[in-house]
Amino acid sequence: MDATGVAALLALAGIPVSVLLTRWQMRAALRQTEAGHHTAMEVAAANHRSALEAAEAGHRHALELARAQTRMERARWLAETRRVEYRFLQNSLAQYRRVLMAAEPLPEEVVSAFDEVHHGVNLIEAVGPEEVHRLAARILTACRVPAAAYQFGAAPSPDDRERWWARIKTLRHDFHDTTKKALDEPWQ
Repeated sequence: MDATGVAALLALAGIPVSVLLTRWQMRAALRQTEAGHHTAMEVAAANHRSALEAAEAGHRHALELARAQTRMERARWLAETRRVEYRFLQNSLAQYRRVLMAAEPLPEEVVSAFDEVHHGVNLIEAVGPEEVHRLAARILTACRVPAAAYQFGAAPSPDDRERWWARIKTLRHDFHDTTKKALDEPWQ
């Protein structure tokens, strides 16, 4: 065999080796690509979890802020509503006193003024708190006696009216003090 033949044989033997080397290189490249893909998928999944956790935390925070704002708005509304209803009862009591302590009270005016006091107490029952309502109910009970006397045709003496009003006045002062406390703490 001459040198050309030997060179040809070596060339033929080199083809399978080069094919084998190329195949190994291709497998190594595929493994490397697959490892890179797995790494990229893990990173993407971790980023996705982080984004979800951040979104959930943001959502929880937004809900808590909304709840806090709602509580504050309710407390503000309740304080204002109580202030209005308490003032209404105080004004009704002032009218009741004017009518009751007049020189010659008219029975229908006393009964009408009592009805306004009764209405005010009902409004207070709706807005509370219970301590204020109980005191308002005691005022109503004290106002009921003179109103009933006039409603049934009795004309109480000025001394009786003074005594009744002194009792109502004491309860009214207690009511004022209790309402101040309720307005300072509207969440009750």
